[in-house]
Amino acid sequence: MIDIVADKRLIAKCQKQFILRLKSICKEPILCKVGYRGNSDNVTAFYSSKYNFWSTTSKITSENNRYWNAFGIGKPTSGKSNSITVEINPPLEGINRSTGGVFGQTLREKYSFCIEAKLAVVEKVLANNYSLNKVEWNSFRQMTMELKLNFV
Repeated sequence: MIDIVADKRLIAKCQKQFILRLKSICKEPILCKVGYRGNSDNVTAFYSSKYNFWSTTSKITSENNRYWNAFGIGKPTSGKSNSITVEINPPLEGINRSTGGVFGQTLREKYSFCIEAKLAVVEKVLANNYSLNKVEWNSFRQMTMELKLNFV
């Protein structure tokens, strides 16, 4: 059984562990611009040549009150705007079903990112908007499994 983590300190601990796990997969830092609806920001994205995707994370404390975990396909280009493929954004505290991500806790106090539903959405977006060949698709699936299985 997995319970949703709602405690602010525990969510912060899980987010920190998630970032460490991401950085163990995405090792190449690249200064770039990331575009999103209505704006763009300069960020440090971390790229994985093994899986050919990048990630960037931050804490958004405005009215949205959430962590921001953005991902994109391909190597990000410095000096140009890079598109976000998907975001997984757990709340800073409590339960907020509109943020698109939560951390879960088992009885043995193992923590995981409960993103299976989000991964189904990602797969659908990728299938409809990108022509990934079988090798790229398998690489993506392997990366998501590696992320889920090793995040404790």
